[in-house]
Amino acid sequence: MDVAHSQVSISGTVSDYFSKKPLDAVTVQTTSGHYVISDSLGRYFINVQKDDSIWFSYLNKRTMKYSVDAIARPQNFEIALYVDV
Repeated sequence: MDVAHSQVSISGTVSDYFSKKPLDAVTVQTTSGHYVISDSLGRYFINVQKDDSIWFSYLNKRTMKYSVDAIARPQNFEIALYVDV
């Protein structure tokens, strides 16, 4: 199997569900152990395997896992998190 062809790039922004403001310092993790941190504009970019799942973690709270092969628009995977004030 050619590893280069089994990778997918996922990118998008993470925002606060209520205020719609971008969230920085959100950890985007994969089941294969890779992770990135969202920037000051809430943007992230991560390379993953097609059989991976990703999830988002902010202030020690995790989202559900999203299967990479079920993400319809990997170049624009937007997510809004509920953030406690």
